[in-house]
Amino acid sequence: MQQADQGEQTAAITDLSDWAGVIDQLVKDRLCNFADGRVGFQHDLFADWARQRVILGKGNETREFLEPRITKPHWHRAIRLYGLHLLEQHAGLERWRTAFQELPFAQDLLLEAAVYASNPFGVLERLRGELMANGGGLLRRPVCPSVGVADSDCFGPAAGRLSAPTIGEHRESPFSR
Repeated sequence: MQQADQGEQTAAITDLSDWAGVIDQLVKDRLCNFADGRVGFQHDLFADWARQRVILGKGNETREFLEPRITKPHWHRAIRLYGLHLLEQHAGLERWRTAFQELPFAQDLLLEAAVYASNPFGVLERLRGELMANGGGLLRRPVCPSVGVADSDCFGPAAGRLSAPTIGEHRESPFSR
């Protein structure tokens, strides 16, 4: 968590002395590495998964926990994984819907989670009602690679030359039945 909050890839071992036994085992299992007095995950995905588990553990405190972290890119994949968990591990959409409503600052990341599902078409079909509500408002939102960036800033100078397609302009869509 400290790594993501500070935008670092590793943490000083002296900051983690309470976790010495756990860290030793993680290094032996090759989930973490240790060099020059610093500990880090062997792969970014391990770190993202660990952060997602922290988010899941926050329960009713999720909003308070995530709001100050939304501007920290190291948390973005973990939030997507959180959204993915809510979409894939629960039969209904209630928990995802609740998170979507309670975390307005993370809505883009929660929406993006559907694309990363093991069965994205099935998840998108389940989200169909949400996506098509209000004239397809969620589908019309600009997709931007960074949270909190205005749509005109998403693609730099090319933004003026881009135009968003309208509903029905695509040849085939899982939503056009």
